[in-house]
Amino acid sequence: MKYFPAFLDLRGRVCRVFGDGELAAHKASSLLDSGAQVSIVARHPGPALRELAKRRSAELIERPFRAGDLAGVALAIDASEDENLHPVIAAEARAAGAWLNVVDRPSLCDYITPAVVRRGDLTIAVSTSGASPALASRIRQDLDRVYGDEYGKALEVLRAVRSRLMAAAAPLELRQNVFKKLAASPLCRYLRDGRVDEVDRLLADVVGPEVSLASLNVHLQVSEEP
Repeated sequence: MKYFPAFLDLRGRVCRVFGDGELAAHKASSLLDSGAQVSIVARHPGPALRELAKRRSAELIERPFRAGDLAGVALAIDASEDENLHPVIAAEARAAGAWLNVVDRPSLCDYITPAVVRRGDLTIAVSTSGASPALASRIRQDLDRVYGDEYGKALEVLRAVRSRLMAAAAPLELRQNVFKKLAASPLCRYLRDGRVDEVDRLLADVVGPEVSLASLNVHLQVSEEP
């Protein structure tokens, strides 16, 4: 099956997770990171779930699954690892119009979750269409080594440059040229190595002589030599 790749805006959307253990806590935490309104239905919630509910704004409902649990829910995850419960939740989700992921059961899923690398606002997602989550995880590990924190910082710089150019009503062609040059430049390498002066020279050359990290209000942490 070929899935349609998409990134969802879940801010304020009602999402529900089913399960007792660390897997359910991990899934709920990911939804919370996306700004979703999250509740967790758990018959016997483990320490990870209790800690998550204590530290973050997730509602913990301590009881078994009930009919009606998916009414008004936009997106749900079944991390219960209960083979008897999976088809029940799947049928309920379809009746309620809720998008459902049943962990490691692609045939019951409306969507599958990819292996993800995050660097600030940079999100790289890998999917094998459910064929091998283990291979997706291996590829994610490879990407994790290639794309460091400097890529998230580069996005911070590029967003600030974009805001500056938009505020100055710069023509579209100029904006496109600036971003093509910055994308092809050693910007990420300079940011990785903490070379503030090099970044400032690059910005002045490509964007304008008055542009620097300081003028963009972007702060780069520089590692001190031992």
